[in-house]
Formats: sequence, structure tokens, C-alpha cells
Amino acid sequence: MSSNHDKILIVDDTKILTGGRNIGNRYFVDYGEAEGKVYQDMDVYAECESFPLSTVLAFNIEFYSSNAINVSSMFARQKKYDQVFSALRTLEAKMLGRSLAPVDAAMYPEIAKIKSIEEYRSFNPAPDEELYEVNGLDKTSTLIDNNALTEEIFNSIDNAQQKISIINPYVILSERMKEKLVNAGKRGVQITIVTTSPTSTDSKLTQARLIAEWRGLLTDIPNLRLYGATGPVKLHAKSFVFDSKISVVGSYNLDLLSETVNSEFALKIISEEFSAELEQFIEEYASEQSIEYDVEKNIGPHSQNGGQKKFKGMSRLKFISGLIRAFL
Repeated sequence: MSSNHDKILIVDDTKILTGGRNIGNRYFVDYGEAEGKVYQDMDVYAECESFPLSTVLAFNIEFYSSNAINVSSMFARQKKYDQVFSALRTLEAKMLGRSLAPVDAAMYPEIAKIKSIEEYRSFNPAPDEELYEVNGLDKTSTLIDNNALTEEIFNSIDNAQQKISIINPYVILSERMKEKLVNAGKRGVQITIVTTSPTSTDSKLTQARLIAEWRGLLTDIPNLRLYGATGPVKLHAKSFVFDSKISVVGSYNLDLLSETVNSEFALKIISEEFSAELEQFIEEYASEQSIEYDVEKNIGPHSQNGGQKKFKGMSRLKFISGLIRAFL
């Protein structure tokens, strides 16, 4: 079940983009512009004179240990290779305001119709540049036993004194993670977690597990406020803020796969300004696009408009999701 779950884009050894976003049309468009699910995700962009060794290793370890193949050299895959570049040419033309090549527009009419891509023409990834300390945090799935990312999150929870803000699509806490959050709550730390609901999840099994456990989480973890995003956009962002000073943005989910099995990567940003911006995003997502779960008021995943039918279907999966938790 081990998976390379990293999302790392490195350009010219000086620029990096990482977060939770996969390379797929439904991660880059507005709701209604693509068939099926559309995702709300989050990335962080940084420019460095040279990357920390951990960042370079995070990419190279997974790449060179995965038996990667060059599809351009394989005749059987040449058609797929050509399709990929046709799609990229179509995207680039839309983003830069160029005319679409007839062959590309004909092959990818769905891309040609997407209006929100045109907004990238004037996009500046760093309009207000500031100098911050940034560290790459890796967790490997192969060859090297390195779990610096999980340990950094645990240490940050242990060291938090006032506030922890988390946005994450999958909340299946290990016993160790739950113990860390319980202890933080007992110290008086205010904990906010924004996660998915039956209407905003893309994973029925993980949502079924949360349906089985949300009451226990609110009962057992002091000072926890738990929110379910209302959808229909699928929440996929994975970010943490500790004491409004330290932020972690990457691919790391609050589940056993990310904690113990998968390869994951994130950037740790030490900045009060950056943390305040990220914290504000999480708080606004909680207040404007989510509902707060409450045990006493019986407000939970079953309470959302349009989610009752999905809730019932996912509730039937609680037994299977329990087996998966036991297996992991």
C-alpha cells in the first residue's frame, strides 16, 4: 500500500512549488468548468538561492527508486506522450492568450472552454516578496527510513502553547496523534480542524471513519473545534499553523497512511506574516464554507443539507473502514 504521495515541482534549482495539488484538470479550474469533482487545494511557492539538501533528496529518492521510465522513448506509449504535449500546448495557449492550434483545440475542447485558466495571464506567484526561513520536510516510503515530517508535526504540537489550526481532507487519527492533540488541549491550546463532510469528500471510506469517530474526537480532545466543509467543491488542502508563527504546507494527511506508510513532503515556513495569512484562510473556510460539529446539539456530518443521503451510504461503510484502520 506504500505510495509516492509527494507533490514537488522544482524549477532551475531555485524555485519550488509544493502542496496537496495533483496534476489534473479538476485541481486547476472553478466549480462547473470540468465534469465530476473539482478540488479546493493549497500550494506554497518559494524561491531560494539553493535548496536545502532535504528538498533535493525528497525528489531524488522517490524518483530514482521508482524504476521510472521515459515514456518518450517507448514506441507503444508515443501516442499518449503526444496527447500529453497537446494538452500542455492547449493549456499554455489559454494561459498566455495565444490562439489555439486547430489540432490541439480539436483534441481537447474541454480545455479550450475553461475561462478561469485565462486568469493566469497576469499571475505573479510572489507579488509581495519577503525573506523567511523555509525548510523542506520529507517522509520516505522506500530505501531510506526518514520520517522527519511526521516528527516535526508531532514536535510542533508538543511545543504549541496557544493555538493550532489545521485544514485537512482526511482525519483518521492514530493513537499517537490523538494523544498529542489531547495533551495540547489539556495545556489550554485552542485546536481548530477543518475537514471534509459527506458533501465535500472524495473518499467514502475515510469519511465513514470520521462519521464513526467525530463525537469521540470532540469529547476526548479538550478545546477542539471541528468543522466539516459543505461542498460541493472537494476539500483537498493539507496545511498546519502552530501558534501563528510556524506553518507546514504539503501533501501530509491526518491519517495513518501519511504518518506511517506513504512518501510525503511539505515546506515548513517560519513567519508570523505568512502564518497569519494561512490562519485567516483556515478561519474563513471554517466560518463561510463549513459547519461546526457539536455533540450536545447533535450537529455533525449527518446535518448538512444535501448530505443526508450520502451520510447514510457512508455510514454503511463504517465496518469496512474499521477493518482498514485495524490493518494499518
